[in-house]
Amino acid sequence: MLPQIASLADTRAVLRLSGQELVAFLQGLLTNDTKQLEAKDVRMQYAALLNSHGRYLHDLFLHKQKGDDLVLLADVDKHGATDLVKLLNRYKLRAKVDIADVSSEYTTWARFGPGLLPQGEWHSDPRLQALGQRIVLQAHDKPTTPEGEQETEGIQYKAWRIEQGVAEGDTEMPSGHAIPLEYNLDGLNAISFSKGCYVGQELIARSHFRGVIRKRLMPVNIAGDEEPKMGTSILAPGRKRPAGSLQAAQKGRGLACLNLQAALTAAEGNEHLELGEGGPQVTPWRPVWWPKDWGEEPAAS
Repeated sequence: MLPQIASLADTRAVLRLSGQELVAFLQGLLTNDTKQLEAKDVRMQYAALLNSHGRYLHDLFLHKQKGDDLVLLADVDKHGATDLVKLLNRYKLRAKVDIADVSSEYTTWARFGPGLLPQGEWHSDPRLQALGQRIVLQAHDKPTTPEGEQETEGIQYKAWRIEQGVAEGDTEMPSGHAIPLEYNLDGLNAISFSKGCYVGQELIARSHFRGVIRKRLMPVNIAGDEEPKMGTSILAPGRKRPAGSLQAAQKGRGLACLNLQAALTAAEGNEHLELGEGGPQVTPWRPVWWPKDWGEEPAAS
């Protein structure tokens, strides 16, 4: 399989963020250390915006534009973009920051597949090397690629991303409900644990430093040919509580937020998980990029 490129215009909107106080404004809101964007060699950063209870609201890829003044193009979930703009304007107050939805002017592209090499204008996905590269271009432009690489649909990129065990956007990570560490944002370079305060930081810091995360998002195989319904509970016969729920699916693979004890036991073939009562078998696997200590948390009492 050769690397491929795909437009993400169907799923990602683009916001332009600029202004004299932009870095300070974002530093007090987002999970990552946005001061790093002032460094010349930093071209892109991944971050999330949380609510005051530490629940995920939106994810943002911050693409730094060329020029003396800092201007960011943020590729964000298309369906949540309007709510995100309203929220940013609510937090802005009198800060010297400009926020505009420029989705009609720009398009986000992904380049993915095995054996990717650096290529011109493309920038490495800040989450994982395996996710490939990403760029935001003017809507009438197409990215340059080596000979032989083909353009494909965005759903093919989604399938590749699911294979790596990574969620994206406000549906796969349910806005207002998802706990960021359960969706692996701590392992995807989205969170700084050394920066100052930001909205929702208390829960994130407490959970991280206690070191007890009993649920995480995992890739799964889904038996059968029927299209599964998102949000369906994943059950472990004999357990009182559901093991988790399905968050995304594509071509017999999916992403599920699962109790680690049940999921890792099932991954070893020692437990049966099913999608809904009597539904198709669900088999999770541990992504190769996971830190070794994930899954060693004490079992829930």
